[in-house]
Amino acid sequence: MSQSRQSVTNNSPVCEEETQPFLFPQQNNCQHLTIFRRISCRTAAILLALTSLLYYSIFFLETQKCKRINPSKYSYPTGGYRQSISNTSGAFAIVGDFQRTSFAECFILGREVNEYDTKTIVKAMADFQPAFVAILGDLVFDGNDKNHWNHLDSTIKPLRETPLLPLLGNHDYCSNTLYLNDQVYCNNNRPWQEFHNRFPLTTSSSVTTWYSRIHDEQLGILWLDSNYHRLTTEQWELQQLWLQKTVENWESDPEIRGIVFLAHHPPYTNSLVVSDDEYVQSTFVPIYCQARKSLAFFTGHAHGFEHFVRDCNAGNSTAKKHFVVTAGGGGPRPTKAGNKYPDLLEGLFQSPRPFHYLQVSLLDESRGIRVQAHGIIENGETNVRLLHEFEQEFPG
Repeated sequence: MSQSRQSVTNNSPVCEEETQPFLFPQQNNCQHLTIFRRISCRTAAILLALTSLLYYSIFFLETQKCKRINPSKYSYPTGGYRQSISNTSGAFAIVGDFQRTSFAECFILGREVNEYDTKTIVKAMADFQPAFVAILGDLVFDGNDKNHWNHLDSTIKPLRETPLLPLLGNHDYCSNTLYLNDQVYCNNNRPWQEFHNRFPLTTSSSVTTWYSRIHDEQLGILWLDSNYHRLTTEQWELQQLWLQKTVENWESDPEIRGIVFLAHHPPYTNSLVVSDDEYVQSTFVPIYCQARKSLAFFTGHAHGFEHFVRDCNAGNSTAKKHFVVTAGGGGPRPTKAGNKYPDLLEGLFQSPRPFHYLQVSLLDESRGIRVQAHGIIENGETNVRLLHEFEQEFPG
């Protein structure tokens, strides 16, 4: 029996390593297996090192691409920015969506960072010295983050001597990324406090997020809060009643020649990122369409530039009305757009649409308004130029 086993052992030796733990291979007749394992381990280590190097190289490059401007030490003026426009005349500016791109938006979603382009637009507005600047919301990315408000102060520093009249956008209330947890995230009321400290919008003794001004004694301008989900039902209905009454008063006032509507959310847009706002459509648009003196409805939110002329079909009126999405202040722009509505700018600009602001002035002999869009098409451009313009006469 032992001879037979010895014979087998001599002809086909049993690998002693089979009985040894893998971590302690023996230098025996199974050395070829040990060498193979060493080569495999070295290959795996090299592959792991190369993978790590590639990962960290991509991380570094993406981090550099997503690098943002650190805000300066500049703070908003004591008592807030200038807001009085009484007894003023001349052209004014409209701009939307200054919000900076968050690091997560850039690094994970690949969205563009446009902070230098925002500064270019702000400087261009300051250079033409507007009577005031109407800002259509989304001044910051995250209204609950003080650093974002500090960044805004630094960005709009060239406009510190210009009256600034903003609206609240959805990001100014709080970051959309935490929308589902807003009741917890925003319960300290910081977004409203940060906004109000800088822009103390007051009517009589109450603080509201909607208001009106009369420019050059003949142009009525309405700032509307379109954040339906941020307002209570009572607040929304109160704003609607205020809007109806204000428009009725201006319609019957012979001194008021025209009316302009401003809101953050667009009732109509070809954006593939955001949709038409049904609450603006059902609440604000009918009042705009029925008003004989209404001239144009300007909105932001969609991070683009669109110009629609639509038949209102309100009551007995079939007048064509202007709807302009002007959200080119620097927020990350979508690279594609739909074609649901005929756009006067289709064919003039590709997506993403240009960074821009609007300059609104009265026509000669106060016949109506002229709207001119000035801006830049590519990231990094500094030559701000005329992009588009249209006129709308006051009704007879």
